[in-house]
Amino acid sequence: MTEEPYKRKKSLWVRDINVEAEVARFLDEYFYSREADDFIRYKDKTEQLKGKDVKLSWGNLKGILIDEKAISHYINKNIPTFAFEISGMFSGKRSEGWLFDEKKETEYYLCIWIWADRSWNPSFEDITKLECLLIKRKDIVNYLEEEGFTKDRICDIETKVRQDMVSGPVDKGKHKYIYFYNTTRLVEKPFNVIIRKEKLKELAVRHFIVTKEGYKEQQ
Repeated sequence: MTEEPYKRKKSLWVRDINVEAEVARFLDEYFYSREADDFIRYKDKTEQLKGKDVKLSWGNLKGILIDEKAISHYINKNIPTFAFEISGMFSGKRSEGWLFDEKKETEYYLCIWIWADRSWNPSFEDITKLECLLIKRKDIVNYLEEEGFTKDRICDIETKVRQDMVSGPVDKGKHKYIYFYNTTRLVEKPFNVIIRKEKLKELAVRHFIVTKEGYKEQQ
């Protein structure tokens, strides 16, 4: 890899980390502090690596552990899908992705679409709106299994894709709501299962918008 592409990939990774931090700050200020009870944000890296960004109670949801996942690559774009990580590659070795990682303590994912006054590396002040789907992790896994995509089958698909060095969408159009995506241009080379937003809305326990004015439930 030449130096410039490497710097570009690293800068995208750093940008994503920065955006996620600003999104977290926005949620703390305009959502969690106003709507949630017993709210805790985990700032320790060890806890975060367990798939825990926050713990809170909200209505009939008591003491739930949430992993926040924001679409930081596509700000101001109502992307009709969301990517769930199956695996990555680091120094030629496969690393378990967060969806099936049994070491993760995640109970719910907060899937987040971002709108901001600035689409590249927006700050807390730039963010104007977050669209959020709160989805139980187990419900996503169960849905995939119901559609025939067990962990073993998905791993078999991944193995073939990596062996064939396929880049981009995989089996897109074969299923109404599901396909796969292998990314080779990023340092971590993620292999993801992609689920359409309309199905995720059906799986979600809460669908809401957060702005500086507050939170609004969606139908």
